[in-house]
Amino acid sequence: VEKKALPISIMAMLISFSYASIMSFISTYAASKNLLPYASLFFVVFAISMMCLRPFTGKIYDKYGPSYVIYPAVALFSLGLMVLSGIDSVSGLMLAAVFIGMGFGSAQPCLQTLSIQGSSKARMGHAASTFFTCYDLGIALGSIVLGVLIAQHGYSLSYLLCAAITALSLVFYRYV
Repeated sequence: VEKKALPISIMAMLISFSYASIMSFISTYAASKNLLPYASLFFVVFAISMMCLRPFTGKIYDKYGPSYVIYPAVALFSLGLMVLSGIDSVSGLMLAAVFIGMGFGSAQPCLQTLSIQGSSKARMGHAASTFFTCYDLGIALGSIVLGVLIAQHGYSLSYLLCAAITALSLVFYRYV
């Protein structure tokens, strides 16, 4: 564990907790909305959206600093989760995929870079390990906790909770 990477890694854990809602439950959520045939298209749109911004976010990160990428990226991810919570059409599902792809796809590599840059060259491997341990822990916890929450309260509330957690991670980021 690299202590200098821990604060940003914890933020990544909060983000990946919410990302678990996509990885684990988007297909069953789409099925509950009679949109199952479009669940795979969600991931195509998500991936395209993610890849379209990555060449630019690295340059913005290098020129202006991490906050110029992280704040809008996390806000877009949160917005995408909010849109997802209330979908009732293919267009809503695809709009959510665009926001989530742009947001998560920009935030995750920037947080990873930030966590590694904060450590010494001798501890970069430890920083990367700390980041991915927290990231994976967020996905694992998210899958379990959200599975229970979905069973008790449904998908919409769970996606709204993820949107709130993601938005609140910006407060955490502000102070770490």
